[in-house]
Amino acid sequence: MPLKSYKEKISYPSGILLLTGLNFLGGKSVFIFAYVENDITLLWPPIAIGLAFLLRFGLKYWPGVLLGEFFIHYSNGQSAFLASTTGLAEVISIGVTIFLLRKVGFSKRFTRQQDVLYFTLFGLLVCPVTEASLGVSARLLDGMVSLEEYGQVWISWVVGDVTALIVLFPVLVTWPNHKVFAHCSLLKFLEFLCLLMGLSLASYFVFLYPTEASSNQIPLVYLPMAFLIWAALRFGPYQTALAGLITSGMAVVGTARGFSPFIQENVFSTIAFLWAYLIVASVLALLLAVIQVENQQAHEKVQNSEARFKALSSAGFEAIFVSMNGVVVDLNEAALELFGYDYPQLNGMPLRQLIASDSVEMFEQHMASNEQNPFELKALRKDGGFFFAECRYRVYQYEENKVVILALRDVTSLKKALEKEQHLNEELAIHEEELRQQLLFVEKMNIELEKTNKALDRFVYSASHDLRAPISSALGLITIARMEEDRNELINYLDMQEKSLHRLDQFIGDILNYSRNSRTDILKEKIQFSELVQEIFKNYEFAKNFAKIKKIIKIEQAGLFFSDQRRISIILNNLIANAIQYYNPYATEPYVKVQIETNWSEAIIKIIDNGVGIGAEHLDKVFDMFYRASTTNVGSGLGLYIVKEVVEKLNGTITLKSEIDKGTSFVLTIPNLI
Repeated sequence: MPLKSYKEKISYPSGILLLTGLNFLGGKSVFIFAYVENDITLLWPPIAIGLAFLLRFGLKYWPGVLLGEFFIHYSNGQSAFLASTTGLAEVISIGVTIFLLRKVGFSKRFTRQQDVLYFTLFGLLVCPVTEASLGVSARLLDGMVSLEEYGQVWISWVVGDVTALIVLFPVLVTWPNHKVFAHCSLLKFLEFLCLLMGLSLASYFVFLYPTEASSNQIPLVYLPMAFLIWAALRFGPYQTALAGLITSGMAVVGTARGFSPFIQENVFSTIAFLWAYLIVASVLALLLAVIQVENQQAHEKVQNSEARFKALSSAGFEAIFVSMNGVVVDLNEAALELFGYDYPQLNGMPLRQLIASDSVEMFEQHMASNEQNPFELKALRKDGGFFFAECRYRVYQYEENKVVILALRDVTSLKKALEKEQHLNEELAIHEEELRQQLLFVEKMNIELEKTNKALDRFVYSASHDLRAPISSALGLITIARMEEDRNELINYLDMQEKSLHRLDQFIGDILNYSRNSRTDILKEKIQFSELVQEIFKNYEFAKNFAKIKKIIKIEQAGLFFSDQRRISIILNNLIANAIQYYNPYATEPYVKVQIETNWSEAIIKIIDNGVGIGAEHLDKVFDMFYRASTTNVGSGLGLYIVKEVVEKLNGTITLKSEIDKGTSFVLTIPNLI
């Protein structure tokens, strides 16, 4: 079953419970491996079980290691403190080992030689040393071990951990990641069964058969080695690890019972002989299996590469040349068909003879640079015709010779199709741009039409009222005047009629200005602002309050300025008239300031007064049609609307600042149409 299926089926509490049980059972089975009157445990299964489990399923199950160790030692009569610290020491050592293995990219499948090296370095060295150091130090602090006993207990601890990791870990960590016999034939499966039976019998005879222990029996340990080499050469790492488990397990049990050929008078000599065998039986056999797997994979890659090259050479649509020092030494059938030569004619020909003269220099630059990037050139056929070819190549150094494998593909039809497609795309882009411009024009016209319709609706409504009001007023005054006999009153009525008619005349003038601005094109005329402003002020010299207002004119016109003089006049007339009309009678010195600066790109016009000003609530509406911000002097409500329309027609801008009783300032920028 795949590892992912196990991870999905095992819940977190179940995983902790399972690991706790496995550790506890493994710890309770150590009496089988006790040696020298139970002073040394030759094999401590919990360390291998915990490391393999956490490496396979994740560090999150570490409480299972802690609980398993706790129950093992607590049930053996040790204190809760000592049992807990022992479990904690194992958790820390396993965690450190897993961190280091993951850091170096350890693979749990044991398919690379470095995986065996990492297991030996971190699994057999770092993990046992860390756990033994922490565990024995805890016993020293608890008083269970004296300082004189520290070294012996530490060695005993390391012995059990190292042996367990050698014997059990490779099998536990590789299973169940491999489908051991999923693609195995029946004959090979029977072969593996025979191997296991032979290995079991040989190991039993060497390690468990009750004979008198003697160092003369040591040569017998080579008997199981034949089966281990058999497993490594014929099967994978998992099967080899399983075979190593069988013979190593029997070796450990036999040593613990005093039957194996490793028994010596010195305990540490016995352990050294045992470890030497275990390393050969498990680690070196596993390494041999990994080397065999790597050799098989490399052989398969070579075979696949050769097969792909042969397939390309024989049936490919690309012309493939193999050249040595610029001369063709091999080629495929597609090359003969594409260039129109026979094999003897092409074989031995310099590659540059197959390239058009205008592409030779580029081809040789590519060959010299060794960049190995695809490129395009013109290739020559035998009949003198040429075609466009896409080239891909690889450069190799064979002894002192430069070998190039060159693949060419005829892309003439594709190139023509791409050029045609590019031409069509360019035409399509032009049509799309024309259509886009038309759509933008239509959209702009729609916006203008909508704006015109709205303005027309407002205009009809307001104009009907504003046109009739002066007429109605004049008619009423005429009726009253007919009944009046006093000459002075008649003159007063005539003055009132004149004002109504002037108001009507101003309104009609505003309507004409608005109509002309929206319907006539912009005229490009030379503007003299000094003369224009003087003329406008002269037109208002008989206006009411004109004499009370100080006129400040500051014009700096550098060079020529061109624009529509009629529209510029409309702007200045409206703004200056408003400044005069809405002057502040309570100001110490009422004034109207006209300041104009021009350059080659634009004119900046400022109309500033200290009049009655405009309230903040009106500032965003004064440019609307028929909007009146003042109730004291009633105008048409079109003046500032027309100013803004004219400014926009000239592609200019206008800004307004105003405060009640402090005055108003308009700032305009008008482009120079020079």
